[in-house]
Amino acid sequence: MSNLASRRTTGPLNERQRRILDWFYQGYQQEWIAEEMELSRQTVAEHMRVIILKLGVRNSWHACAKWSAYVAHLKTARDLAAAAALETDPRTREVLTELAARERRIADRLVEPMP
Repeated sequence: MSNLASRRTTGPLNERQRRILDWFYQGYQQEWIAEEMELSRQTVAEHMRVIILKLGVRNSWHACAKWSAYVAHLKTARDLAAAAALETDPRTREVLTELAARERRIADRLVEPMP
């Protein structure tokens, strides 16, 4: 694998890859995504290939399942952070803040590249 190709399949998902994966997760087809992003269908397919490699999954279905877990943990983290912001008891606020940070770390690990 060339150095350029290696760099494209390592590292975190970039913003474009996250958008494409999120749209796949929501059920949009490659043609719609390509049109919406003003890309060719082949470019969208190549982005999905790289996403699959980065996430260390077998196919786009598995990538969407991993993204679904990411979205769920991220929502939980946001809900816990919001609850912490409203909490008046300092210890409870601290626990909620710690739980929110833990959920965020779990979410981030789900979309980190596989070693």
